[in-house]
Amino acid sequence: METFWKWIERITWIVAIILFVMSILKRWWGMNDIKLFWNNLSPGKLMLYIIIILILISFIVRLFRLIKLGIPRSFKAKLGFYWDKEFNPYCPVCKTLLSGANYSNILRCPKCDKEFTLRHGSKLYPLEDAVRAIKNKEI
Repeated sequence: METFWKWIERITWIVAIILFVMSILKRWWGMNDIKLFWNNLSPGKLMLYIIIILILISFIVRLFRLIKLGIPRSFKAKLGFYWDKEFNPYCPVCKTLLSGANYSNILRCPKCDKEFTLRHGSKLYPLEDAVRAIKNKEI
């Protein structure tokens, strides 16, 4: 679904660029035979309207993506998991927040229903120790 919205955004930008180029051609090369609804607009107003429309369309597409897909998070990959800025572990498969006790080294993904262990080499880490090691950049 995310790819669909990326394509919508790309198509929007392509259409906007085409409209922008057409307005430049109309103004500077005297191509007045282009019969569009903005023929009576001055070139400055036309470009301003195109830029405003572009910004609005881009904002609406991004807002809809945020509502539909959720706010994107930035992750770091450590110990085979994704970690957010607050050092919460996320599933390596579906990027869902993992659940597990602080003293346990087994974490469960509620979406995939898979269990994961916090391991670095042959050493198993409880969640608290793994977070501490990542914060101190020991891993």
